[in-house]
Amino acid sequence: EGGDLYEVLARLDSEGCARYVVTDVNKDGMLQGPNLQLLKDVCAVTDRPVVASGGITELHDLVRSAAAAYHHRGLQPGGRVVLWAPNSIDWVVAGLAVTWAGGTLVPANSRYTAHEVADLADRTRATLVVIADGFLGRTQVADLRALSPDAPIVDLADLATLPFEDDDLAAVDAAADAVSADDVADILFTSGTSGRPK
Repeated sequence: EGGDLYEVLARLDSEGCARYVVTDVNKDGMLQGPNLQLLKDVCAVTDRPVVASGGITELHDLVRSAAAAYHHRGLQPGGRVVLWAPNSIDWVVAGLAVTWAGGTLVPANSRYTAHEVADLADRTRATLVVIADGFLGRTQVADLRALSPDAPIVDLADLATLPFEDDDLAAVDAAADAVSADDVADILFTSGTSGRPK
């Protein structure tokens, strides 16, 4: 009824729409999860944030999507992901996604400096560094980039809209099934108040 989806998106983008909430009326509300292809299609034609509405029925859907996005960016089972963010539902999704993908979570104190996070990323040979940019009015992404220009950074605010392929979903589902009690779940560091985090 509203016209061609892509024409509408182009018009809304040109009029300054800040974000999109995507609903697939044929699937949402049916407890079948989101229409991931529709989300990917919309993300491919706009640089604005895109959020799924009713189709995300479980935390599991969010975690699988984030895990697939990590895999798409190079995370393999056993790889490390530094998570530098305050406690929030986004932190929960980001952290569980590391585990779902078979990776090892390296949580960083949200009050760490970029120097400390760069050190953690180097010491753990992190595949990715997920950052809540702007926390406490700081510029975490810019600060880390200044120290480590090639750091593989993911902004936590973008996690729900990062693209991935069906193969990525299959790979992370297989990784989740293969996790054993002997796998390393996380690497924890001290707060660093008395020196370098250990």
